[in-house]
Amino acid sequence: MWLSSAAGSPDPHQTESQEKTVHEIRSHRKILRVDLTARKHRIEEPDDIFYRTYCGGSALACYYLLKERRAGVDPWGPTTS
Repeated sequence: MWLSSAAGSPDPHQTESQEKTVHEIRSHRKILRVDLTARKHRIEEPDDIFYRTYCGGSALACYYLLKERRAGVDPWGPTTS
């Protein structure tokens, strides 16, 4: 368990080195988007609902693939990059 209980008493099985604050956990919830063609980048900071909906790397990859490609695209076509 990463966080102490809501009542303020620490988890008896949790060591001091395992304790993390909410700020420390949320500071890692960033997605770096890099456009190599345009040589630009941006950082996205999705909310908790996003991470609960698309937990795991495969689900995130599918989300962005479906979001950024138009419907009916031929995956082996000459215009697909």
